[in-house]
Amino acid sequence: MHSNASKQMRGNTSMPDYAQHLLTDNIIVQGQAAQFMRPDEPFRYLGVLVTMDLNWSHQINSMTHKLSSKLERLNKSQASPKQVLDILFTVVITSIAYAFPVTPCSPSELHNWDTQTLAIVKSKYGLWDKTGTALLWW
Repeated sequence: MHSNASKQMRGNTSMPDYAQHLLTDNIIVQGQAAQFMRPDEPFRYLGVLVTMDLNWSHQINSMTHKLSSKLERLNKSQASPKQVLDILFTVVITSIAYAFPVTPCSPSELHNWDTQTLAIVKSKYGLWDKTGTALLWW
C-alpha cells in the first residue's frame, strides 16, 4: 500500500489516505487497535528515530539538537576543564554514538559535531580557536 504514495485512487483520495481508511481500527494487537503511520512519519525504535521509507534526516536532526543542547549546558556550567573532558567522553559523545551503528552520517555532519565539541574544550581550557585538533584529542 505504501509503494506508490503519489498514485491517486477514487478521485482526490491518495493512496496513504485510502490505506489509513482501510486499516483504522481493523488490526487489534494486545487488545488495542494498531496505529496507522505514514511512510515518512518518524517513530522511535530502541532510541533511534526511524521512518518506513528510511529517511534518516529526522534522526540526524535529533542527534544534532541533542549534541548542541548538551554542549550549551556544559559550556554554561561551572565545571573545571578536566570535568568537562570527563563529561564529554562519558556522557555527551556516548549519547550521540549510540545511534552510529544504524544511522548513516555524512563526513560533513561528523566534522560539524566534532567542531562543536572541540569548541567547548578550547573555551574551557582558554585555548585559541585555531588550536590544532590533534593537540586536543590526546
